[in-house]
Amino acid sequence: MVLIDAILPLGDATAVVTHGGTLATALSAHVSAAAITLLTAIMLLTEDRRAKT
Repeated sequence: MVLIDAILPLGDATAVVTHGGTLATALSAHVSAAAITLLTAIMLLTEDRRAKT
């Protein structure tokens, strides 16, 4: 589910660029949010399940 959530900011970045926004705004706000969400998803998927005992 979190991996799917990483796609949403990329759509927002596309909307910003296609509606007159600058590429810098799209990259700084939306693509960085996608990268952070993707990093969070990777950390959640690779956590050690034995540490939860």
